[in-house]
Amino acid sequence: MDRKAVWLYGDGPLAPGTPVLFFEEAGVICDFSECGTYMASKYMIHGDELPVLATLKDVAKQLEKLHDPETTEVKASNNGIAIRLKKHGVKTLADLIKTLR
Repeated sequence: MDRKAVWLYGDGPLAPGTPVLFFEEAGVICDFSECGTYMASKYMIHGDELPVLATLKDVAKQLEKLHDPETTEVKASNNGIAIRLKKHGVKTLADLIKTLR
């Protein structure tokens, strides 16, 4: 089954080397800002999976192999990443991959 959306939480940069915690089953990526670590703690407390430590670029590459990048939405709300996604016109995983190059 193809994922419909991936959620990003945090206030960090949209940079290839940004360290993130990736919750694959939940489709959630959290950076190490206050916002990102807060949301990661919520997923770890209430979720059934432990995150994988990776870079944003590595997570995007992994998602590209698993899901259709043209139809998988990239979402963020009420955080710094949401502002950067809008600034760069990122709406899909394909857009995110282009931005990270």
